[in-house]
Formats: sequence, structure tokens, C-alpha cells
Amino acid sequence: LAARRARPRTGVRILVGAGTVASIAASWWVVGAADGVTRAYYGTDTRAASILVGAGLATVTAGELRDATRTERWVAVAAPAALVGLLASWFVVDGSELWLYRWGLVTHALLTAVVVAAVSGPVPSALGRILATRFPVRVGLLSYGLYLWHWPVYLWLDEARAGLSGWGLTVVRVAVTAVLAEVSYRFLESPIRHGRVRLPRPAF
Repeated sequence: LAARRARPRTGVRILVGAGTVASIAASWWVVGAADGVTRAYYGTDTRAASILVGAGLATVTAGELRDATRTERWVAVAAPAALVGLLASWFVVDGSELWLYRWGLVTHALLTAVVVAAVSGPVPSALGRILATRFPVRVGLLSYGLYLWHWPVYLWLDEARAGLSGWGLTVVRVAVTAVLAEVSYRFLESPIRHGRVRLPRPAF
């Protein structure tokens, strides 16, 4: 709601900018210390920049439908290259590299913001049409469950239990995660969101 009103929107942008800078500074501070990569990976303060980039994007894209600006047209042109960069990084970047926590993750967030802004903005694009098809939309609906379940699946379903390694193990892990995310969405998340399951209210 705040993102739809001019005055609160400006305040949100200021907070987003300051918070992003503070988060990046925190990452730089901790990543060089002993066990710094682990601290930078799990720390809320050091990972907040990515969430704040999304919050900042919401202040730009929220509002009534309108004609595209010149900036939005350029964003639509840049979006395919941003998506290619994201996909490449998922396969070639080592998660323990220091530069990733100093500036790589926030760059990743900015590239993601370009893609999201392009496909949700007023400029029609082939990328937007592709991401509006059934499979990507379903992945979007299940995205929280995929995020939530993948880590315990990856920990439990190791090479010894699965009898697999490499890409074979990855495919099985992804498949199990997808099934759990689908079950979670249908029988837990969706019923709660639509009020079909009433949770007890905290006493306080």
C-alpha cells in the first residue's frame, strides 16, 4: 500500500537505499574474517540487500497502468541478457568465492530486478510471454515451497541414500523437492492463505 502512494514511496526508497548500502558494507566487513563466508551467507544483515532491491523495485512498478517510459523500454531490451547472465552464474559461480558476497549477490539481485521489471512492465516482450506460460507460472506459485524444501532434501538425500551422484543425484533431488513443494502448496499453504484452515491465535 505504501508503494502506491507518492510520499510513503519516497520514504521507502530512502530506507531501501540506506539499507542496501548498509547490507553491502556488512558483507564486506564480515567476509574477510574467519568463517566469514558462512557468516555472510546466513546473516540476515548481510543478505538483506537482495530483499531490499526487490522492495525498491516495488516502489517503481506499483501503481496504475500507463504508457512505457524510455527507461522501461531499455529495461525490456536488457532483460534477456540479464536472464542469460543469471542462468550462467547458477552453473559457473562457486558459492565460496569472496567476490560473490562482496558485490556478486547484490548484482544478482539487480539482474533479477531487471527481469522482473521487464516482464511485469508495460512493454510487451517475448520474454514476458515465455515466462507467462504454464510451467514458469507454476514454478512461481511453488517458489516458496521449492526454497523451503530443497535444503532438507539435499541434506537427507545424499549419495549413499540415493545410490547416485552428479547430475543423476541432482535430478532426483529436484524431483523430490518439486513433489514436496506441490503437496505443501495444495494441502498447507493454499488452504491457510484462503482461510480454509484456521490457525490458533497466540494468547498474547
